[in-house]
Amino acid sequence: MAHPFNQNRVSGIEKQHLVVDTHLSVEAFTLYVALPPIHVQDEKLHITILGDNLTINYEFQLENFHSQSRIITLPAHVDRDKLSTEFENRTLRLVLPINEKREQEQDSVIFLTFPEEAGKAKKELDLSRNEVEEPLVFLPNPFVASARPTALIDALFSESACKEVREFHATIPGFETSPLVSLPNLARMLGIRSLWVKDESKRLQLNAFKVLGGSYAIAKTIQSLVGDKSGLLRFEDLTAERTSQRISEITFAAATDGNHGKGVAWAAAQLGYRSVIYVHKLTSQARIQAIEKNGAEVVVVNGTYDDAVRQVNEDAQRNGWMVISDTAWEGYEDIPRWVMQGYTTMFSEAQSQFAEQGIEKPSHILVQAGVGALAAATIGFYAAHFGPQRPRTMVVEPNKAACLFHSIEIGDGQPHSFGGELDTIMAGLACGDPNPLAWPILKDCTDYFLQCPDYVAAKGMRVYGLPLKNDPCIISGESGAVTLGALMFLMQWGQTESLRKELQIGLQSDVLLINSEGNTDPDHFRNVVWDGGESVPAIYKNYWP
Repeated sequence: MAHPFNQNRVSGIEKQHLVVDTHLSVEAFTLYVALPPIHVQDEKLHITILGDNLTINYEFQLENFHSQSRIITLPAHVDRDKLSTEFENRTLRLVLPINEKREQEQDSVIFLTFPEEAGKAKKELDLSRNEVEEPLVFLPNPFVASARPTALIDALFSESACKEVREFHATIPGFETSPLVSLPNLARMLGIRSLWVKDESKRLQLNAFKVLGGSYAIAKTIQSLVGDKSGLLRFEDLTAERTSQRISEITFAAATDGNHGKGVAWAAAQLGYRSVIYVHKLTSQARIQAIEKNGAEVVVVNGTYDDAVRQVNEDAQRNGWMVISDTAWEGYEDIPRWVMQGYTTMFSEAQSQFAEQGIEKPSHILVQAGVGALAAATIGFYAAHFGPQRPRTMVVEPNKAACLFHSIEIGDGQPHSFGGELDTIMAGLACGDPNPLAWPILKDCTDYFLQCPDYVAAKGMRVYGLPLKNDPCIISGESGAVTLGALMFLMQWGQTESLRKELQIGLQSDVLLINSEGNTDPDHFRNVVWDGGESVPAIYKNYWP
């Protein structure tokens, strides 16, 4: 197959990149895509045609590079029914004839995959049958109680417990309050009174909130091991140097999608202890390197996050390690409880920051969820402090890892696992098993559960990074930005009108979001923000009510 590329001229790092070219004539639109000439693992080239957009996504495994994408606007009057392709010598040639008499189609999407898989080379979906993923699917919580919070919530998130957590964190060298950022112009566009973002990308230069839970859980673990009953918890008193006379050497271990493990590794290293962090096979090299940079040994498990949780527990029992997990299981609840309590510093800080603005509390909170520890800490904190007057709350999950939504959907009041590969760009939320300690809090106090596709998170990333005039720029990763994307569809998509009414969200609402992470995977971040990866489907781009 003839094509216009001379790949011999491409050298060095450029050999890892796609070469893309187009040609337009009066007869046809032609696309050429040349894959990198070097060998890579698990590569797939996906072409999607939707509306006026042709999207190229190239997925592969090679060092730090994992995906690349391009978006090309198609000329008018292309005839999709006569689309033809050739894939030879690692080069794709795609031809769409021009037919001036043909009306432009907007009601279907074509997927192409190369190298071809049997039966999957071309798939055309009829959008009238709703086969494109809707931006939001929501469920009201039938178990939510309006009465006082449960004894569990009172115990976990009492004023004295949250005070101890915040005072401990204040003893960490370099610790500062993270910003509570206002986006007034975006709030006005969305039809709400104010929009506030607790920006955890600034936390201890670790780019994520997880260190709050990991550091507090490690501190409480060491305190219990040394038998300190004074109740005074200070970072400097817990170093290996000061505790070596009372306890033997400790190795801390954790399973992670990235941020929790980095927080545990950092806290352990700061205190002078060894750490071993387990990650699943889809964890990016950037996240693995960030963990290693903070002093940990990293073990890659051939499975999902939940497989890593099980494996680290087995190995820790065999090796005598101390597991610092953000999810609980039978006989293991104290440390996950401390992790959840550790997160409350965010909300103690936020309440002080709201008070400075003359706001008693947010009226609505959207919080993201993986196993549910962050969501339970958020919702539990406000339930404990405000009771029936607590904010209205929504838990947001990826639709490819929606274990909490799935549990509510089953409707028996019990937590249930979510199967599959959990293959979502929201790596920090790619969890299939709910935290059994978080579940009763969420079941009793969450108003709505939402699930959404990856493009909702990608939209949130781009809006944070390219704000309206005079609104501040926020750097947010995939898991951090999904709540902003969900809020925008909630306020602008016509099919959520009933949900807006149920939530009483509008011109008198003060909404709180948590930017739980910054740019923790630079290659994928650029793919989304620079290259337009995970773009919003054409039928949902003009969704103003």
